[in-house]
Amino acid sequence: MLVSFNWLKEHLTKTDSKLDPRELAEKLTMRGVHVAGIKQSSQALSNVRVGKIVHIEKHPNADRLRVTQVVFSEVEAAEKHQIVCGASNIAEGDIVPVALPGCVLPGDFAIKSSTIRGVESHGMICSGKELGVSEDGEGILQLPKHAVLGEPLSRLLGGAKASEDTVFEFELTPNRHDCMSVIGIAREAAPLLKTTLKEPKAAKFKAGAHRTSSIIKVEVDDNNLCPRYIARVMDSLKVQESPDWIRERLEAVGLKPINNIVDVTNYVMLEYGQPLHAFDLRRIESGSIRVGAAKEPRDFTLLTGDTVQIEPGDIIIWDGDRPIALAGIMGGLNSQIEADTTSIVLESAAFDPIQIRRTAKRLGLSTESSKRFEKASDLAAVANASERAAMILRDSMNANVYHPPIDTNEYGVKEHVLAVDMREVRKITGLPQLSTEHAADLLDSIGISSHKKSPNVLSVRLPSFRQDLKSTIDLVEEVARLNGYEHIPQNLPFL
Repeated sequence: MLVSFNWLKEHLTKTDSKLDPRELAEKLTMRGVHVAGIKQSSQALSNVRVGKIVHIEKHPNADRLRVTQVVFSEVEAAEKHQIVCGASNIAEGDIVPVALPGCVLPGDFAIKSSTIRGVESHGMICSGKELGVSEDGEGILQLPKHAVLGEPLSRLLGGAKASEDTVFEFELTPNRHDCMSVIGIAREAAPLLKTTLKEPKAAKFKAGAHRTSSIIKVEVDDNNLCPRYIARVMDSLKVQESPDWIRERLEAVGLKPINNIVDVTNYVMLEYGQPLHAFDLRRIESGSIRVGAAKEPRDFTLLTGDTVQIEPGDIIIWDGDRPIALAGIMGGLNSQIEADTTSIVLESAAFDPIQIRRTAKRLGLSTESSKRFEKASDLAAVANASERAAMILRDSMNANVYHPPIDTNEYGVKEHVLAVDMREVRKITGLPQLSTEHAADLLDSIGISSHKKSPNVLSVRLPSFRQDLKSTIDLVEEVARLNGYEHIPQNLPFL
């Protein structure tokens, strides 16, 4: 699994600008999150900043030029920078890349304060071509609405072509499904860097005139095969190329951008570790989605155009009596996103990992989705990823999101509490001085909530993202790992 260092840093509340990626890789490996390789890319855009256009007026002496006022902070009294711009695709409120005086763009193009047709200009609002991140030189590069004002563009883009970056290649043990995402790796990295995890802001949606349930129905035949299924309807979409910040992130880790809708599902999958799938709403002929096992063999054509044979027991997404997706593995050609798609059903779900693994192995289909579904799913991430994708499609691509979504298991996220005897932890680890308070702090640092119940008993709430933690011995191993394996004494056994 590949993870961009720049993207990783976005999910940490603060990081040292001089942080050596190789040092972090070594620390993660010592924690049991093995970094097998590191790839560097170089074309620094750290001196280009994320800005917001707050005012535009016509240039008094040039018909094709406009005078903009740009800020680098949401603070009401933020300093305004006046920049003359000749692009036509800008509007007040746009988030844009700004090269300030002193910045040197690719091609050794130095930015200076100047006077353009009698109006002072202090910087340049840049196109993708001017930044060297795309071939589009006709208009200004539009950045996502959630971008942090004032931050270096290199932190936002993070792709191999866009900025100086490091890409980590992880080799994860089968039990660490929680680390198959940028957020999961950031959660592990946070205590090593003496900082905290920063998750995306929660999405806010208003219930509209149309509810998802008025447009489409969802039925799950067996909750053991599909413990949770969330469907969201969105319309007013236009299929087009994704914004540069999404394409760059995908390309950095080896995924080919396809179109804005598909790319968002892949982007969120990488971020949360939760695969998503988008169906063209027009092509769901029955107006209903059913999740259930196949009863008899039949042929099915995948998105790739390949035809495979469905076997009894395979988990299928059905549109009436016809299959439209191999659940958790790949969608069907008969419901794919096309150039004229304007409305979609966004699927986020959890499926039985054993059956997904069995089907994927039989068909020889190892996809990014199946790799994640073959592990135990986090039911909370099913909802979080759905909301995140809907928010990006709404805020960056003007989608109309129907709310609330259909959720077959809205109250199904249960976190179990386990009492851990610290005397047993000390005995197994060989760390007699390990205090209950310190063990609690170690677990809390990676999102495992715990508190001291008595001098020698720790009450631990097992989070839904750590399905591998089930018993006391699992937590003993976790405490030993977080405390540092190098601190465990090496004692020869008695003969």
